[in-house]
Amino acid sequence: MHFGPNELNLKTKLTIGMSRSINIADFFFSSFHKVAQGQAGVCERVVCPRGRVCVAHTEDSGKNYSTCECKTTCPVDDSAPVCSYYNLQFGSVCEMHRFDYNCMEAAQFPGRYLEWIMIAREQSLDPGYSLNLSARADSLTEEERKEILSWEFGYIDANSNKILDKIEIDRLYKDILDHEPCVYGFLESCDQDGQEGITPLEWDSCFPQTL
Repeated sequence: MHFGPNELNLKTKLTIGMSRSINIADFFFSSFHKVAQGQAGVCERVVCPRGRVCVAHTEDSGKNYSTCECKTTCPVDDSAPVCSYYNLQFGSVCEMHRFDYNCMEAAQFPGRYLEWIMIAREQSLDPGYSLNLSARADSLTEEERKEILSWEFGYIDANSNKILDKIEIDRLYKDILDHEPCVYGFLESCDQDGQEGITPLEWDSCFPQTL
């Protein structure tokens, strides 16, 4: 990122109460899985989005089904420490899932990030820019959104090869991971083709117009 220490502190203060959306593909998986009557192990082949766990249910009719739900509590004896890609250690897998879910539901990272970019861009164009705390990414037109995202992509793309490569992404992690643990999962989701690096098209798709 291109914020100095003071701007980074200001940026951190902007992390509460911003827009309401997130664009991580895993989170759009279906959360409801019906299965045939009498089938055992209804969660055996269910893959839930990060932050949710499979919970088995039985209808009054006897049909079994499963849902992917946020883990709100964790067993006291579930205490095996777990390291995660959030650069944090959790007391158990359950605790990590709880954090994951909060990260996706409450952090709303793409909206906040886009709003930071709006402010940073304005400040770069006009050093006398007065910070507008009411600036909202959801007020942008599609053209404005693309222009702002292109500006940020160009800044991160230090070698100007039109790809955000590992070194550039790692630099971004280093700058904001302590303040925004969700950035890891967010950037991982941007790499949609499985190839190393993030293309301009992938970058744009990470920030939907409606936030």
